[in-house]
Amino acid sequence: MLRIQSTDNLFHEGNPATGEKGTKVTDDFMNDVQEEICNVIEAAGIVLASATRDQLLAAIQRLTGGAVTRTVSASGNVLVTDSVLLVDATAGAVTMNLLSAAAANARALTIIKTDDSSNVVTIQAQAGQTLPTSEGRQQTADLTMQDEAMRILPNGVSHWHRVA
Repeated sequence: MLRIQSTDNLFHEGNPATGEKGTKVTDDFMNDVQEEICNVIEAAGIVLASATRDQLLAAIQRLTGGAVTRTVSASGNVLVTDSVLLVDATAGAVTMNLLSAAAANARALTIIKTDDSSNVVTIQAQAGQTLPTSEGRQQTADLTMQDEAMRILPNGVSHWHRVA
């Protein structure tokens, strides 16, 4: 990859009033930038996806062994960058929707219920996918007690496995 080809290797907006032209961005430059970024993402085992704006961050974290701990108190989706989810269900039941177990960017995840309320934390697998529970494989698993945790790992197809 080369820097943009200008006298100081920086971008300039130009000024039409004075006739000063802005930096010409070439297809070679944009293709270099695109491929440099895509190579990092794919080297981390993440499948490129449109409308996803955290793939480069997730790739860097995965390649450097970084783990992301996030605290949540409302239902939502597990993010590709999540490693540990601390779930506070004090205000009400919380459901966390997992990535597909088949997604290349799905990885081991630990979910911990942090509060002592009677509200349940539900871990929801995608349609047709299962999680290990005390009742066998099901689409959802519940955490009901404070500090109860589930560490799961995708099998790359359709199931999540509990890991110690």
